[in-house]
Amino acid sequence: EVEDSSWHGTVIAGQLVAATDDAVRVAAMQWSGRVLAVRVAGKCGATVADIVDGMRWAAGLPVTGAPLNPTPARVVTVSFGGSAACSPAYQEAIDDLRAAGAVVVAAAGNEHGAVLRPANCEGVIGVGAVNRDGFKTTYSNFGPELLLSTVG
Repeated sequence: EVEDSSWHGTVIAGQLVAATDDAVRVAAMQWSGRVLAVRVAGKCGATVADIVDGMRWAAGLPVTGAPLNPTPARVVTVSFGGSAACSPAYQEAIDDLRAAGAVVVAAAGNEHGAVLRPANCEGVIGVGAVNRDGFKTTYSNFGPELLLSTVG
């Protein structure tokens, strides 16, 4: 079913490199950071192949039919996923990104269940959410794959 975009990736990118020390809401994780926007999903979603190609291109790896990325990302964030186990396609891409020197960070999910892929793949920094008191939120997925939880 076709739905309007939530622009979730744009929101996350803005939080990562927001202007800081301006007395407005959030402080960025990297004050001098830059964002390389790679949109892999449209109104009808994305396939695993779309996501994997986007991850590979972001890190400067070759993708059939696309020009080589001249400014590879050192950190590739994936803020959506699926409930299946980590697939060979995801794991191979993550292994290739890591071999190229990129760090892969992925959201755990927001279904209050098991960690979603690609956050449940080996070599990924899986991120969940806690509330302001440091307790599990009512929505974030949790599991042993998570390496980091942030206030959500």
